Amino acid sequence: MTTPLRLSVISNDNSNSNKSLPPYSDKANLPQSVLSELVNTGIELPHPLIFRISNDSDPFIYTYIGVKEFTSNSGEIQLPSFITTKLHQPTDVVIELQPTIPKATSLRLKPRLFYANITNWKFFLENRLTQYTVVNQGDCLTIEDDGLKYELEIEQINDSDTVTVASIIDTDTVVDMVPLNESAAEQQLEFYKAHHDQLSSIHELEMGQEVVIRGLKSFMQPQFIPQIYKIDLLKWIRGGGGDGGDIIRIELEMVKTNDAAHLINADCLVGPSKFLTIENFAYSTLNEDENVAQMVVSGSPASKSISIDLNRDELILNKLNRCKRVSNDDVVDDGENDERYLYLIPFTWQGDEDMVLRVTSGNQSEVAQGTETGTINDDSMKQCPNCSKLIPKKNFLLHESRCRRQNVEPVDAKLMQFKHMQLYEKKYQCCSQEFDSFFDMVTHKSVTCPKTLHECRFCHLIVPRELATYQDKFEDLTHHENLCGNKTQECFKCGKIIRRKDLSKHMKMHELEKAEYSQAITFRKCSNVNCINEASANALNLCDLCFGPLYIAQHDPSNIKLQSRIERKYMLQLSKGCGHSWCNNEYCKSGNHRLSNNSMKENMQLINELFASIHQPRLPISEKNGVPKDSATRVYFCVNESVSNKNIWFDILKSEGGYAEEVILQALKVNNDELSTRQWLKDNAISKS
Repeated sequence: MTTPLRLSVISNDNSNSNKSLPPYSDKANLPQSVLSELVNTGIELPHPLIFRISNDSDPFIYTYIGVKEFTSNSGEIQLPSFITTKLHQPTDVVIELQPTIPKATSLRLKPRLFYANITNWKFFLENRLTQYTVVNQGDCLTIEDDGLKYELEIEQINDSDTVTVASIIDTDTVVDMVPLNESAAEQQLEFYKAHHDQLSSIHELEMGQEVVIRGLKSFMQPQFIPQIYKIDLLKWIRGGGGDGGDIIRIELEMVKTNDAAHLINADCLVGPSKFLTIENFAYSTLNEDENVAQMVVSGSPASKSISIDLNRDELILNKLNRCKRVSNDDVVDDGENDERYLYLIPFTWQGDEDMVLRVTSGNQSEVAQGTETGTINDDSMKQCPNCSKLIPKKNFLLHESRCRRQNVEPVDAKLMQFKHMQLYEKKYQCCSQEFDSFFDMVTHKSVTCPKTLHECRFCHLIVPRELATYQDKFEDLTHHENLCGNKTQECFKCGKIIRRKDLSKHMKMHELEKAEYSQAITFRKCSNVNCINEASANALNLCDLCFGPLYIAQHDPSNIKLQSRIERKYMLQLSKGCGHSWCNNEYCKSGNHRLSNNSMKENMQLINELFASIHQPRLPISEKNGVPKDSATRVYFCVNESVSNKNIWFDILKSEGGYAEEVILQALKVNNDELSTRQWLKDNAISKS
């Protein structure tokens, strides 16, 4: 369609289409005749199809639209509210195909408000901008999501003020989010700083560790920043390399025993993800208020606790299985494996409290025994059930009678009633579902809710996990991870294009190739002790560099001439030296200064000893002295500086014990410095460990 076409505008309400267009979109429904005319022109159609649309009564009022469907009636066009508002509610419009609209490579967007619930604009826009085909400089895009509206002003396109319109379909776009003003920028910076501080200051709790928390804050305060703790499950698995037990027991107590009634005001949440929230957890102390109230009334030591069975809890077993699988697959990224940790957050409901957080371990029988008795191993002492102090047995009855007469502060009945209302009687909604209790909603958010945040193992962005399909569950991935894992990237080793989720398996193939290559390496080292080059085909099993000075073209069946040349070389080394300061040859005057005062007779004795290490070929002196034939030949010739340095690197790498000698020699053969040699070993060889 090369000429403008005049069409009548119909509203969504008057449309005969099965469903109306979304109000915030630039995609219109056109008549089928438009498509037929485009096809009949025979020209190559652009992708996507973009039309310039103007108000028939005022041609200077115009914008650009994309196409949703070709399903409207002949001579009519169905427009979304976003477009009709821009065109000043027209009754008739004129459309014209625009084949030369550029692709958007960069966008600078300015949110009209600070949207704290959007933690990742890249992911949000990738999934929500699908209702738009083009962007216009100066426009305000409105995005609807879950009943909320997000307004974004388009400040600049493609880093140029001359580009006023661009397509956002099938293009990679760099998005720069600009704060609306200084106040919004400060608010955004403070929010992200708090979020970063929260995730970067996670403290690990060891077995038996007790943490005193002063001034624990209420989660209802606007400035509440939770302190996250983590527990390494692998250290607690009995027989798995740690010294823990079958049970992880997390206890929450008051610092002062007399403040036991305040324990109603404090709780602790535990979950498998570091994105732990008041609505997303797996274990908690929220249902222990009645027990605490009874403890306070009876005068018993009050505490809240969470017991997690490492051998029977399904969540823990699945988490450990994923941890093992990720550790086996993670051949590229050496980062920390999040699957091995449990995370916990203590908090209060109102005001500040001084708390004690304790993590202990034991088996089932030990836990049961610990709850039945208050005695300790020391026969002379006994623990008071009221104040938990260790009291001598002879004074225990007197102490207990006095301790129980002390006034105990009553629990806060109003707070207990408020918590009961919030947890059990109030109804909650999420994902268009209604839940009868708070715990039902928590189960939904922690198991199936598509809006729950997680860190994608492929793109490492913090995004919602989305609604999982049966394929996602089969591959043990979230829906986002499955989509992200289907994206391809180039293997840094072989250059092949591999799906992200298949990269770990592909890298295992490279590991198998490395193992096969390492096993196939056969390196016949030069018989010169000071040389690390590969031996050549000569009688002394030397490399070409070491054998070169000994070679002559004359026939020497008895090897007498070879013996003479070896003797002359040794004599020069012992009497004069090679003259190089870097020489490390122990049988050279330059490398071993203890030879400086040797007489000719002492040098001849050394030469005879050196000839005793030449077993093949058979020299006349070897036959005379009865040198055995079966041992390996060793000679001690000086080498150049490059080979001498490589020999030092060989000794260092060999002493580290990481690789076989043949593999190290092969690495030194193809590299000329220590760093490149170590990198070659890392890329091409299998370590002994």
